[in-house]
Amino acid sequence: MAHRRNGVLHIGSLQMNASRSISTSRKSMRLRLHLHSRQTTMAAWPAIIAKNARGNMTTRSTISMIGMCLTAAAISMIGVSSALAGDVKYYPGSMCVRVFGGTPGYNYGSIRNTSTTSDMFVDCPAVHDSAAISSGYMNVTDRHYSLNVNCSLFSAYALGTKKYYNYKSKSSSGSNADAQGLSFGSVVTAPYSHYYFSCTIPRTYSGQASEIHTYSVNEVP
Repeated sequence: MAHRRNGVLHIGSLQMNASRSISTSRKSMRLRLHLHSRQTTMAAWPAIIAKNARGNMTTRSTISMIGMCLTAAAISMIGVSSALAGDVKYYPGSMCVRVFGGTPGYNYGSIRNTSTTSDMFVDCPAVHDSAAISSGYMNVTDRHYSLNVNCSLFSAYALGTKKYYNYKSKSSSGSNADAQGLSFGSVVTAPYSHYYFSCTIPRTYSGQASEIHTYSVNEVP
């Protein structure tokens, strides 16, 4: 507010008003700068979000690729393990076919000789779908006091007028109410050979019948 004293305008009031005006201008400037800064930050958000999204997508892609590689490695290891383990197939004894002698009886997939006067000879076929026999197995119960269950694992084929056989043989040991395992080693095969076990099941003794429960052939490529 201007004051005149003795006709003179005092400058102090003008300086005060000027200071107030400058102070107000500075506040307005700071406010505009603050608003501009906020607008700039808000305008930058989409770019920041997009950058983070790209980063996250890259991370997800990396994790996904690592997961795919680990899965492929696991599948490869399973394949290697399967190849080393071979191809084993199990068959019930009831698949065996009587060739001669004895009287066949069947019990829970097993084949037994119920005759009390003669031994029974059977052939038990197996599938050939790989390169070679690495091992064979026969699960039997021998209940005769002196006669054994005798088995041979055959690879057989005919060529021209000749027939060829390769085999490994095993026998049970003693009379026992418990099942016994007969393990066979590798057998030489040919691409067109067929596989089978040829077995003799002793006659029933004192009401106790001997039998074949299960058999198997393990092949390798």
